Formats: sequence, C-alpha cells, structure tokens
Amino acid sequence: MLFGLIHFIPLLGLVAGAAIGAHSGSMIHIGIDEYFIESIRSKVTEGTSALFLTNIDAVEDKVVKL
Repeated sequence: MLFGLIHFIPLLGLVAGAAIGAHSGSMIHIGIDEYFIESIRSKVTEGTSALFLTNIDAVEDKVVKL
C-alpha cells in the first residue's frame, strides 16, 4: 500500500492536471472576440478595470448592447 501511495499518487495528479488544463484550454476562445478584448484593453486606464461576462440564458430584451 505504501508503494502505491508513493508511486501512483503523483501520476494521478499529473493525469488530473492534464485533464483540467485541456478543458480550460478548450474554453479559452468561447464567447468574447479577441479583437474586442484588445480594443477594450487599450481604452482601460491605470487604476480602472473592465469586466467581461458571457451568459447563455440572458433574456435578449433585458440586455443592453453598448
């Protein structure tokens, strides 16, 4: 049992880390266009911030498009 804990737990962590990394990497280009993010980034001044949100279940007549 000690052999298994010493040798297989790091392998399990490696597999879990790879799976989480692959999942988050596949989600990176969903939702907000890169050009839009770069245009907002150039407009945000020091000491301020911008927040980007995506929502699948938004009611379209309740959302204001700027």
